[in-house]
Order: sequence, then structure tokens, then C-alpha cells
Amino acid sequence: MRSCPTWGGQSALNLSTDLARLGILEKYGVQVIGVNLEAIERGEDRIEFKKAMDRLGIEMPESTAVYSVVDAESVAADLGYPVVIRPAYIMGGTGGGMVYNQEDLHRRTSIHRWFLEQMRELVVREEEILAHRGTELPLALLRLAKQEGFADAYLAKILGREEGDIRTQRTRAGIVEGWHAVPVSGVENAVYYYSSYNAPDAVSVSANPNKVMILGGGPNRIGQGIEFDFAASMPP
Repeated sequence: MRSCPTWGGQSALNLSTDLARLGILEKYGVQVIGVNLEAIERGEDRIEFKKAMDRLGIEMPESTAVYSVVDAESVAADLGYPVVIRPAYIMGGTGGGMVYNQEDLHRRTSIHRWFLEQMRELVVREEEILAHRGTELPLALLRLAKQEGFADAYLAKILGREEGDIRTQRTRAGIVEGWHAVPVSGVENAVYYYSSYNAPDAVSVSANPNKVMILGGGPNRIGQGIEFDFAASMPP
């Protein structure tokens, strides 16, 4: 019998570690696949995670584990705002986030120049694209648009064209996404896949004719990995 806790969210991860700790998995010969139980413990337990980073010599922001709101407020006052709250053993990544005091909120009235520059570049690119409304985009401009994240549907909307025509033009010109693999931490023979228009395809297709495609989606951020697992991973 095999168990894959990464497909069951936080409850499955917690349950798996508890069953392993109690010896129940070993008793009934249950093999955990898709994840290393020790890695779960190190990743979910904030204290153990910090110890692991210290052993590896990886520099981290100053932090302290607390068990009450009162203690958290005391530590935050010592560290200085803003602070990041990161609960241990959380369901789907909820409960964490940035915390500011009232003075910090009044200070946060501007956007960092880097973000403004990124937005400005996209606006400039869109204006360049709009100059070709009603016609086919020059291939060099179409390639840049895809590399910078313009979806076919959005290009069709601002150009007054059909989405299928945009897709046909770019695929005919070889402007297609390349697929790349990122190894799953602590697991052998498992990878995440992602696509990009900024690099050629680097993923070989398995010769095994028996394949399963799982379609899904959801937000992806630190502490909220199950949606990413569901949407983007499968054994090679």
C-alpha cells in the first residue's frame, strides 16, 4: 500500500507525520511516496526549519518562535515593524502575512521605483502594439509581447482580432512556449514543470505511451503548495 500526502493538503501532511511517529505506517506496510516525511517536519515546524538553515549556514532574517499573541507583539516590538507572521502547520498557507504598526501604514504611501518601471515598460509595449491595431503584429514585436507575458486573448482584444488568429500567427512563426523542469525538493524522480517564452524547450517527452493529464489550478505562494502540485507536477 502506498500513500501520497502531498495530494491531500495540510491535513494529509499532518496525518502522515503523526501516523509515522506512532509507527502505524510501518505496522501496516504503508509506503509514503511523493515526499520525504523528515522534509515535511523540517518544512512545517518553524523551529526545526530554522535549525536546519543554521546548520547549513544559510543567513535568515532574525526570528523567534512564539505561542501567543501577547508574545508575538512583544517580539515584534523588539524586532521592529513590519514583521512577517508565519504559522506552523498551516492549512493551505492561510494565516500568514505582513504586519505593520500604525506609523508604518502612514509611511507606506509610495510604490518602489522598480515596480513602477516594470509597469511603465508594459504600458510602453502595449502602446507599441496598439499602433498595429487591426493588422498582424510584426513577428519581432509579437515575440517580445509573448516574452513579456501578453496573453493571446489580451493581444486579440487590444488589436481587434480573433484569438485564434494570434495563436496561428505565432505558432506558424515558431513563437511557442518552452517547457522546463524543476526537481521536487527531497523527492527522487519527481519534478515540477513550467513554461516560458524566454528559453527553448528543455524537457524530453517520455517514451511511455501511458500518460495521465491532470488539469487544475490555484494560487501559488510560499506555504500554499498543494495547488501548485496539483496543477503543475507529475512523474517524468
